[in-house]
Amino acid sequence: YVKRSNNTLDVNTNSITDSTINNDNGTTFDDMEEAIAEVSVGMVKRERTMTDDEKKIVAYHEAGHAIVAYMLKQCQPPIKVSIIPRGEAALGYSQQEPSDQKLYSKEELFARMCVLLGGRLAEKAIFNKITTGASDDIEKLTKTAYGMITVYGMNDVIGELNIMDNNNQYKDMVSQKTKESIDHEVNKLIKEAKRTTTTIINDNIHHLEKIANYLIE
Repeated sequence: YVKRSNNTLDVNTNSITDSTINNDNGTTFDDMEEAIAEVSVGMVKRERTMTDDEKKIVAYHEAGHAIVAYMLKQCQPPIKVSIIPRGEAALGYSQQEPSDQKLYSKEELFARMCVLLGGRLAEKAIFNKITTGASDDIEKLTKTAYGMITVYGMNDVIGELNIMDNNNQYKDMVSQKTKESIDHEVNKLIKEAKRTTTTIINDNIHHLEKIANYLIE
């Protein structure tokens, strides 16, 4: 488990699992956890084998997501991290605490961007290279950044303009100059998120290594 307090981490890799708590029909706590994971992430795909190097990369990638989520108070903390393949393509996952929240502030969306970058930047910090494993993260990152600027009016330069249609395409009245300004602001926002995330990863590199090694074990 990992406890967050005043922007510091207390990492304990002594796993605590209560499999002895049964209800009347014999369902255990582990059964409930597995059911939640299957619904939110997908079925276990143990036949999807990975090399030892790939396991190590995935372990640091998922640990990176988890570390950033714990350190940023503006997002839901993770409750489970795994490098057991699930679903159609996931080689691992970091599952955050579920929330019924419907409205998000600029700070909360920015924190979400940082969490999405956590895996890729953890890979870069440890291996000094990046892989294709962050493709889904990048897609979500791009969508969030453009949404903040073109849909939610969360940028001082572009202002309170909704200039995207239902197909996520620029509306006809948008000028080329405005499109270039939007691209510039999106890139600036992503670079800011990268700086923030890189700092978190570098400041917690020993925790990153401890979590990754435990996942591999």
